[in-house]
Amino acid sequence: MGVLAVLATLITALLALLGTRRTADVQREANFDKRVDERLQYLEQRVQFLEQELTRYQDVYARLRLGVFAAGLDPDQLDWRSPGEPQR
Repeated sequence: MGVLAVLATLITALLALLGTRRTADVQREANFDKRVDERLQYLEQRVQFLEQELTRYQDVYARLRLGVFAAGLDPDQLDWRSPGEPQR
């Protein structure tokens, strides 16, 4: 009888240990999923911001070209070098 009690205690302890391990694994996975979701949300916001900036820069570029054309110049023929930059 004593052997059965010891064996039952060991089996109960083993099952409890496995249950604790599973709980820790589930918690670790939930934490990882949360971090991934937060990172994905940040990246989606960043992409949206960059798309807006791209649209804004395209608009500014188009207005600049129109302004250059309105001044009677051809923007494709202008020398766009910075001051002090050697000629290509």
